[in-house]
Amino acid sequence: MPGIADPPPPPPPPAFVGSLPPRIPSEATKKLNQIKIPESTTQLKALNWSKLPITKLQETVWLKVDISKVYEQLNLQEIDELFEAFKHNIPTVKEAGAQVSKQPSKEKISVIDKQRAQNCMILLKTIKMTGDEITSVLLSMDQYNQLPIDRIEQLLKLAPSEKEKERLEEQDLHWLDTADAFFFRISRIQHYSERLHALQYTKKFPVIASELRNTWKCKKFWPDVLEIESELMNLKAAASMNIGDLEKTLRDLSSGMKLILKEIEFHESIELEEGDNFLISMGKFTVTAENQLREIENSYSAMEAKFRQTRRYFGEDEYTPADEFLQVFDQFFQNFRGARSENENLRKKKEEERKRAENPRLKRTNSASVSSSFTELGELQNLLVSKKTK
Repeated sequence: MPGIADPPPPPPPPAFVGSLPPRIPSEATKKLNQIKIPESTTQLKALNWSKLPITKLQETVWLKVDISKVYEQLNLQEIDELFEAFKHNIPTVKEAGAQVSKQPSKEKISVIDKQRAQNCMILLKTIKMTGDEITSVLLSMDQYNQLPIDRIEQLLKLAPSEKEKERLEEQDLHWLDTADAFFFRISRIQHYSERLHALQYTKKFPVIASELRNTWKCKKFWPDVLEIESELMNLKAAASMNIGDLEKTLRDLSSGMKLILKEIEFHESIELEEGDNFLISMGKFTVTAENQLREIENSYSAMEAKFRQTRRYFGEDEYTPADEFLQVFDQFFQNFRGARSENENLRKKKEEERKRAENPRLKRTNSASVSSSFTELGELQNLLVSKKTK
Protein backbone atom coordinates (compact mmCIF):
# COMPACT_ATOMS: atom_id res chain seq x y z
CA MET A 1 0.00 0.00 0.00
CA PRO A 2 1.19 3.54 -0.65
CA GLY A 3 3.13 4.99 2.24
CA ILE A 4 3.90 1.58 3.74
CA ALA A 5 7.48 0.28 3.48
CA ASP A 6 8.20 -3.18 2.05
CA PRO A 7 8.84 -5.86 4.67
CA PRO A 8 12.50 -6.82 5.22
CA PRO A 9 13.77 -9.96 3.41
CA PRO A 10 13.56 -13.20 5.36
CA PRO A 11 16.69 -14.31 7.24
CA PRO A 12 18.86 -17.02 5.65
CA PRO A 13 17.83 -20.58 6.48
CA PRO A 14 19.61 -22.04 9.49
CA ALA A 15 22.56 -24.35 8.74
CA PHE A 16 22.03 -28.06 9.18
CA VAL A 17 23.47 -29.45 12.33
CA GLY A 18 26.83 -31.05 11.63
CA SER A 19 27.33 -29.47 8.18
CA LEU A 20 30.84 -28.21 7.28
CA PRO A 21 31.51 -24.52 6.73
CA PRO A 22 32.39 -23.50 3.16
CA ARG A 23 36.02 -24.36 2.30
CA ILE A 24 38.33 -21.35 2.33
CA PRO A 25 41.26 -21.63 -0.10
CA SER A 26 44.57 -21.94 1.71
CA GLU A 27 47.48 -19.60 1.12
CA ALA A 28 49.28 -22.34 -0.84
CA THR A 29 46.25 -22.88 -3.12
CA LYS A 30 45.92 -19.15 -3.80
CA LYS A 31 49.62 -18.92 -4.58
CA LEU A 32 49.56 -21.87 -6.99
CA ASN A 33 46.46 -20.57 -8.79
CA GLN A 34 48.27 -17.30 -9.50
CA ILE A 35 51.23 -19.03 -11.19
CA LYS A 36 51.12 -19.16 -14.98
CA ILE A 37 53.20 -22.14 -16.15
CA PRO A 38 54.49 -21.76 -19.71
CA GLU A 39 53.59 -24.57 -22.08
CA SER A 40 56.31 -26.46 -23.93
CA THR A 41 56.38 -26.36 -27.71
CA THR A 42 57.28 -30.06 -27.90
CA GLN A 43 56.87 -33.29 -25.96
CA LEU A 44 59.45 -33.46 -23.16
CA LYS A 45 61.01 -36.43 -21.40
CA ALA A 46 59.24 -37.65 -18.28
CA LEU A 47 60.75 -36.49 -15.00
CA ASN A 48 60.61 -38.98 -12.15
CA TRP A 49 59.95 -36.92 -9.05
CA SER A 50 57.81 -37.02 -5.94
CA LYS A 51 55.15 -34.35 -5.98
CA LEU A 52 54.76 -32.43 -2.74
CA PRO A 53 51.09 -32.30 -1.65
CA ILE A 54 49.54 -28.83 -1.37
CA THR A 55 48.71 -29.50 2.27
CA LYS A 56 52.45 -29.72 3.04
CA LEU A 57 53.43 -26.51 1.23
CA GLN A 58 52.47 -24.28 4.13
CA GLU A 59 55.47 -22.56 5.71
CA THR A 60 57.89 -24.01 3.14
CA VAL A 61 60.40 -22.21 0.94
CA TRP A 62 58.27 -22.90 -2.12
CA LEU A 63 55.67 -20.36 -1.05
CA LYS A 64 58.38 -17.69 -0.66
CA VAL A 65 59.80 -18.19 -4.15
CA ASP A 66 58.43 -16.01 -6.93
CA ILE A 67 58.05 -18.66 -9.61
CA SER A 68 57.18 -16.15 -12.32
CA LYS A 69 60.63 -14.56 -12.01
CA VAL A 70 62.24 -18.01 -12.23
CA TYR A 71 60.53 -18.67 -15.57
CA GLU A 72 61.68 -15.26 -16.82
CA GLN A 73 65.31 -16.17 -16.10
CA LEU A 74 65.15 -19.60 -17.76
CA ASN A 75 65.87 -20.19 -21.43
CA LEU A 76 62.77 -22.27 -22.09
CA GLN A 77 63.63 -22.82 -25.75
CA GLU A 78 66.96 -24.36 -24.78
CA ILE A 79 65.24 -26.57 -22.18
CA ASP A 80 62.84 -27.79 -24.88
CA GLU A 81 65.78 -28.73 -27.09
CA LEU A 82 67.79 -30.43 -24.33
CA PHE A 83 64.93 -32.45 -22.84
CA GLU A 84 62.91 -33.18 -25.97
CA ALA A 85 61.51 -36.73 -25.95
CA PHE A 86 62.29 -37.24 -29.63
CA LYS A 87 65.21 -35.16 -30.81
CA HIS A 88 65.25 -33.74 -34.31
CA ASN A 89 68.74 -32.36 -34.57
CA ILE A 90 69.55 -31.17 -38.09
CA PRO A 91 73.24 -30.35 -38.02
CA THR A 92 74.91 -29.25 -41.24
CA VAL A 93 78.45 -29.93 -42.46
CA LYS A 94 80.46 -28.03 -45.03
CA GLU A 95 81.52 -30.28 -47.85
CA ALA A 96 83.04 -29.17 -51.17
CA GLY A 97 82.03 -25.60 -50.42
CA ALA A 98 78.38 -26.48 -50.05
CA GLN A 99 76.13 -26.89 -47.03
CA VAL A 100 74.77 -30.44 -46.81
CA SER A 101 71.89 -31.08 -44.43
CA LYS A 102 71.86 -34.28 -42.49
CA GLN A 103 68.78 -36.37 -41.87
CA PRO A 104 67.17 -35.71 -38.47
CA SER A 105 68.41 -38.16 -35.84
CA LYS A 106 65.96 -39.76 -33.45
CA GLU A 107 66.60 -40.96 -29.91
CA LYS A 108 66.38 -44.73 -29.39
CA ILE A 109 63.03 -45.95 -28.06
CA SER A 110 62.51 -48.48 -25.28
CA VAL A 111 59.15 -50.06 -24.46
CA ILE A 112 60.47 -53.09 -22.51
CA ASP A 113 60.59 -53.14 -18.72
CA LYS A 114 63.93 -51.73 -17.51
CA GLN A 115 64.82 -54.82 -15.46
CA ARG A 116 64.13 -57.19 -18.36
CA ALA A 117 66.07 -54.93 -20.72
CA GLN A 118 69.01 -54.94 -18.31
CA ASN A 119 68.92 -58.76 -18.01
CA CYS A 120 68.82 -58.97 -21.80
CA MET A 121 71.93 -56.77 -22.17
CA ILE A 122 73.81 -58.86 -19.59
CA LEU A 123 72.90 -62.06 -21.47
CA LEU A 124 73.96 -60.62 -24.83
CA LYS A 125 77.34 -59.65 -23.37
CA THR A 126 77.72 -63.12 -21.80
CA ILE A 127 76.87 -64.98 -25.00
CA LYS A 128 79.03 -62.56 -27.03
CA MET A 129 76.70 -62.63 -30.00
CA THR A 130 74.50 -59.99 -31.59
CA GLY A 131 70.73 -60.28 -31.69
CA ASP A 132 70.87 -61.25 -35.37
CA GLU A 133 73.47 -63.94 -34.67
CA ILE A 134 71.40 -65.44 -31.83
CA THR A 135 68.33 -65.43 -34.06
CA SER A 136 70.27 -67.31 -36.75
CA VAL A 137 71.51 -69.85 -34.20
CA LEU A 138 67.96 -70.47 -32.98
CA LEU A 139 66.63 -70.84 -36.52
CA SER A 140 69.39 -73.37 -37.28
CA MET A 141 68.53 -75.20 -34.02
CA ASP A 142 72.09 -74.55 -32.79
CA GLN A 143 73.61 -76.58 -35.59
CA TYR A 144 77.17 -75.92 -34.37
CA ASN A 145 76.43 -76.27 -30.64
CA GLN A 146 77.07 -72.63 -29.75
CA LEU A 147 74.51 -72.32 -26.95
CA PRO A 148 74.96 -74.30 -23.71
CA ILE A 149 71.86 -75.43 -21.81
CA ASP A 150 72.06 -72.69 -19.17
CA ARG A 151 72.03 -69.99 -21.88
CA ILE A 152 68.96 -71.58 -23.46
CA GLU A 153 67.21 -71.47 -20.08
CA GLN A 154 68.06 -67.75 -19.80
CA LEU A 155 66.75 -67.10 -23.31
CA LEU A 156 63.51 -68.83 -22.31
CA LYS A 157 63.08 -66.34 -19.46
CA LEU A 158 63.31 -63.52 -22.00
CA ALA A 159 60.39 -64.81 -24.08
CA PRO A 160 58.31 -61.70 -24.96
CA SER A 161 54.81 -61.51 -23.53
CA GLU A 162 51.82 -60.76 -25.76
CA LYS A 163 51.67 -57.16 -24.49
CA GLU A 164 55.37 -56.67 -25.21
CA LYS A 165 54.87 -58.05 -28.73
CA GLU A 166 52.02 -55.58 -29.33
CA ARG A 167 54.13 -52.63 -28.14
CA LEU A 168 57.11 -53.71 -30.23
CA GLU A 169 54.98 -54.15 -33.37
CA GLU A 170 53.96 -50.48 -33.11
CA GLN A 171 57.61 -49.34 -33.31
CA ASP A 172 60.15 -49.08 -36.09
CA LEU A 173 63.00 -51.57 -35.59
CA HIS A 174 65.51 -48.92 -36.74
CA TRP A 175 64.72 -46.71 -33.72
CA LEU A 176 64.51 -49.41 -31.06
CA ASP A 177 67.09 -49.67 -28.28
CA THR A 178 69.48 -52.68 -28.37
CA ALA A 179 67.50 -54.81 -25.89
CA ASP A 180 64.16 -53.86 -27.47
CA ALA A 181 65.54 -54.68 -30.93
CA PHE A 182 66.53 -58.13 -29.67
CA PHE A 183 63.05 -58.68 -28.18
CA PHE A 184 61.58 -57.54 -31.50
CA ARG A 185 63.67 -60.07 -33.47
CA ILE A 186 62.88 -63.07 -31.27
CA SER A 187 59.20 -62.10 -31.16
CA ARG A 188 59.13 -62.68 -34.93
CA ILE A 189 60.24 -66.31 -34.49
CA GLN A 190 57.11 -68.45 -34.57
CA HIS A 191 56.65 -70.56 -31.43
CA TYR A 192 59.79 -69.05 -29.90
CA SER A 193 59.32 -70.69 -26.46
CA GLU A 194 58.36 -74.06 -27.95
CA ARG A 195 61.43 -73.97 -30.19
CA LEU A 196 63.71 -73.30 -27.21
CA HIS A 197 62.06 -76.06 -25.17
CA ALA A 198 62.67 -78.46 -28.06
CA LEU A 199 66.31 -77.36 -28.32
CA GLN A 200 66.74 -77.73 -24.56
CA TYR A 201 65.22 -81.23 -24.72
CA THR A 202 67.62 -82.38 -27.45
CA LYS A 203 70.61 -81.29 -25.35
CA LYS A 204 69.38 -82.88 -22.11
CA PHE A 205 68.01 -86.12 -23.55
CA PRO A 206 71.33 -88.04 -24.04
CA VAL A 207 72.52 -87.24 -20.51
CA ILE A 208 69.23 -88.14 -18.79
CA ALA A 209 68.77 -91.28 -20.90
CA SER A 210 72.27 -92.49 -19.97
CA GLU A 211 71.63 -91.83 -16.27
CA LEU A 212 68.34 -93.73 -16.37
CA ARG A 213 69.94 -96.72 -18.07
CA ASN A 214 72.79 -96.90 -15.53
CA THR A 215 70.46 -96.44 -12.58
CA TRP A 216 68.72 -99.82 -12.83
CA LYS A 217 71.47 -101.77 -14.60
CA CYS A 218 71.96 -105.13 -12.75
CA LYS A 219 74.15 -108.21 -13.18
CA LYS A 220 73.48 -111.88 -12.42
CA PHE A 221 76.08 -113.60 -10.22
CA TRP A 222 76.68 -116.35 -7.66
CA PRO A 223 78.78 -114.54 -5.06
CA ASP A 224 80.86 -116.10 -2.34
CA VAL A 225 78.83 -115.81 0.85
CA LEU A 226 81.43 -113.78 2.77
CA GLU A 227 82.15 -111.57 -0.25
CA ILE A 228 78.51 -110.85 -1.03
CA GLU A 229 78.87 -107.19 -0.01
CA SER A 230 81.58 -106.55 -2.61
CA GLU A 231 79.31 -108.11 -5.22
CA LEU A 232 76.54 -105.71 -4.17
CA MET A 233 78.72 -102.61 -3.90
CA ASN A 234 75.99 -100.42 -5.47
CA LEU A 235 73.48 -101.42 -2.81
CA LYS A 236 73.97 -98.28 -0.71
CA ALA A 237 73.39 -96.05 -3.72
CA ALA A 238 70.34 -98.12 -4.67
CA ALA A 239 68.96 -97.84 -1.13
CA SER A 240 69.08 -94.05 -1.36
CA MET A 241 67.50 -94.04 -4.84
CA ASN A 242 63.98 -92.66 -5.13
CA ILE A 243 61.95 -94.61 -7.68
CA GLY A 244 59.36 -91.83 -7.65
CA ASP A 245 61.96 -89.36 -8.93
CA LEU A 246 62.98 -91.79 -11.66
CA GLU A 247 59.37 -92.23 -12.69
CA LYS A 248 58.87 -88.45 -12.84
CA THR A 249 62.04 -88.01 -14.94
CA LEU A 250 60.82 -90.66 -17.36
CA ARG A 251 57.38 -89.02 -17.56
CA ASP A 252 59.04 -85.67 -18.31
CA LEU A 253 61.06 -87.26 -21.11
CA SER A 254 57.92 -88.83 -22.59
CA SER A 255 55.86 -85.63 -22.40
CA GLY A 256 58.79 -83.65 -23.87
CA MET A 257 58.96 -86.03 -26.82
CA LYS A 258 55.22 -85.60 -27.43
CA LEU A 259 55.63 -81.81 -27.46
CA ILE A 260 58.46 -82.05 -29.98
CA LEU A 261 56.37 -84.27 -32.28
CA LYS A 262 53.55 -81.74 -31.96
CA GLU A 263 55.93 -78.90 -32.90
CA ILE A 264 57.12 -80.87 -35.92
CA GLU A 265 53.49 -81.12 -37.10
CA PHE A 266 53.06 -77.37 -36.58
CA HIS A 267 56.18 -76.45 -38.55
CA GLU A 268 55.15 -78.82 -41.34
CA SER A 269 51.92 -76.83 -41.69
CA ILE A 270 53.54 -73.38 -42.08
CA GLU A 271 55.91 -71.71 -44.51
CA LEU A 272 59.35 -71.67 -42.90
CA GLU A 273 61.75 -68.73 -42.99
CA GLU A 274 64.94 -69.00 -44.95
CA GLY A 275 67.57 -70.70 -42.79
CA ASP A 276 65.00 -72.30 -40.44
CA ASN A 277 66.47 -75.72 -39.70
CA PHE A 278 63.81 -76.89 -37.23
CA LEU A 279 62.31 -79.73 -39.29
CA ILE A 280 65.66 -81.12 -40.43
CA SER A 281 67.23 -80.94 -36.96
CA MET A 282 64.23 -82.32 -35.07
CA GLY A 283 63.64 -84.99 -37.70
CA LYS A 284 67.16 -86.39 -37.26
CA PHE A 285 66.87 -86.20 -33.49
CA THR A 286 63.51 -87.97 -33.17
CA VAL A 287 64.60 -90.87 -35.42
CA THR A 288 67.07 -92.09 -32.76
CA ALA A 289 65.60 -90.49 -29.62
CA GLU A 290 62.20 -92.17 -29.97
CA ASN A 291 63.83 -95.61 -30.16
CA GLN A 292 66.06 -94.86 -27.17
CA LEU A 293 63.12 -93.59 -25.16
CA ARG A 294 61.12 -96.72 -26.01
CA GLU A 295 64.02 -98.92 -24.82
CA ILE A 296 64.27 -96.96 -21.58
CA GLU A 297 60.51 -97.25 -20.98
CA ASN A 298 60.70 -101.02 -21.58
CA SER A 299 63.68 -101.34 -19.22
CA TYR A 300 61.84 -99.35 -16.58
CA SER A 301 58.76 -101.57 -16.90
CA ALA A 302 60.95 -104.69 -16.60
CA MET A 303 62.70 -103.22 -13.56
CA GLU A 304 59.37 -102.48 -11.89
CA ALA A 305 58.18 -106.06 -12.52
CA LYS A 306 61.41 -107.51 -11.05
CA PHE A 307 61.16 -105.26 -8.02
CA ARG A 308 57.62 -106.43 -7.34
CA GLN A 309 58.71 -110.05 -7.73
CA THR A 310 61.71 -109.55 -5.41
CA ARG A 311 59.59 -107.89 -2.75
CA ARG A 312 57.10 -110.74 -2.85
CA TYR A 313 59.99 -113.22 -2.66
CA PHE A 314 61.15 -111.70 0.62
CA GLY A 315 57.63 -111.55 2.01
CA GLU A 316 57.22 -107.80 1.58
CA ASP A 317 54.22 -106.02 0.16
CA GLU A 318 54.81 -105.56 -3.56
CA TYR A 319 54.02 -101.85 -3.28
CA THR A 320 56.62 -101.20 -0.56
CA PRO A 321 58.84 -98.32 -1.77
CA ALA A 322 62.06 -99.65 -3.29
CA ASP A 323 64.32 -97.43 -1.18
CA GLU A 324 62.58 -98.61 2.01
CA PHE A 325 62.93 -102.24 0.93
CA LEU A 326 66.63 -101.97 0.00
CA GLN A 327 67.50 -100.12 3.20
CA VAL A 328 66.78 -103.36 5.09
CA PHE A 329 69.62 -105.02 3.17
CA ASP A 330 71.86 -102.00 3.58
CA GLN A 331 71.37 -102.12 7.36
CA PHE A 332 72.05 -105.87 7.34
CA PHE A 333 75.40 -105.37 5.59
CA GLN A 334 76.37 -102.66 8.05
CA ASN A 335 75.79 -105.15 10.88
CA PHE A 336 77.54 -107.85 8.82
CA ARG A 337 80.63 -105.65 8.44
CA GLY A 338 80.65 -104.98 12.17
CA ALA A 339 80.45 -108.70 12.97
CA ARG A 340 83.28 -109.59 10.54
CA SER A 341 85.46 -106.84 11.98
CA GLU A 342 84.77 -108.00 15.52
CA ASN A 343 85.59 -111.64 14.64
CA GLU A 344 88.82 -110.61 12.89
CA ASN A 345 89.92 -108.56 15.89
CA LEU A 346 89.18 -111.51 18.19
CA ARG A 347 91.20 -113.87 15.96
CA LYS A 348 94.20 -111.50 15.98
CA LYS A 349 93.99 -111.16 19.74
CA LYS A 350 94.05 -114.94 20.25
CA GLU A 351 97.02 -115.28 17.87
CA GLU A 352 98.99 -112.68 19.83
CA GLU A 353 98.20 -114.41 23.12
CA ARG A 354 99.36 -117.75 21.69
CA LYS A 355 102.65 -116.24 20.53
CA ARG A 356 103.26 -114.67 23.91
CA ALA A 357 102.60 -118.03 25.59
CA GLU A 358 105.18 -119.75 23.35
CA ASN A 359 107.93 -117.17 23.87
CA PRO A 360 109.45 -118.61 27.17
CA ARG A 361 109.93 -122.08 25.59
CA LEU A 362 111.56 -120.48 22.56
CA LYS A 363 114.01 -118.63 24.81
CA ARG A 364 115.00 -121.85 26.69
CA THR A 365 115.54 -123.77 23.46
CA ASN A 366 117.70 -121.06 22.01
CA SER A 367 119.93 -120.74 25.14
CA ALA A 368 120.46 -124.52 25.28
CA SER A 369 121.56 -124.68 21.66
CA VAL A 370 124.00 -121.79 22.15
CA SER A 371 125.53 -123.47 25.26
CA SER A 372 125.93 -126.72 23.36
CA SER A 373 127.69 -124.92 20.54
CA PHE A 374 130.20 -123.30 22.90
CA THR A 375 130.95 -126.69 24.54
CA GLU A 376 131.60 -128.31 21.20
CA LEU A 377 133.89 -125.42 20.20
CA GLY A 378 135.90 -125.81 23.45
CA GLU A 379 136.36 -129.52 22.93
CA LEU A 380 137.59 -128.88 19.36
CA GLN A 381 140.18 -126.37 20.59
CA ASN A 382 141.48 -128.84 23.24
CA LEU A 383 141.82 -131.53 20.59
CA LEU A 384 143.90 -129.26 18.34
CA VAL A 385 146.20 -128.23 21.20
CA SER A 386 146.86 -131.85 22.20
CA LYS A 387 147.79 -132.73 18.61
CA LYS A 388 150.32 -129.89 18.42
CA THR A 389 152.13 -130.98 21.62
CA LYS A 390 152.62 -134.50 20.39
